[in-house]
Amino acid sequence: MDLSFLLDRVDEATLAAVFGLVTGIVFGVAAQRSSFCLRAATVEFARGQLGPRMAVWLLTFRRRWSGCRGRSCWGGSGPRMPG
Repeated sequence: MDLSFLLDRVDEATLAAVFGLVTGIVFGVAAQRSSFCLRAATVEFARGQLGPRMAVWLLTFRRRWSGCRGRSCWGGSGPRMPG
């Protein structure tokens, strides 16, 4: 898809800002709808609730943490822990 014609009408900084805004809105709506939203999980946690949004974040964090630790323990390219 060729969008170079937009550069003839709008300067590059404005076009980048508009594309950034549209991308942010799309990802924000998708995150909110899929329960994979850090803001919503933080609000749940602050209210003392451990609902589905917090559960999704805890499962995701645990999976990433164990994956990184597993790779580093078995000689992979995971992060190196001091000690």
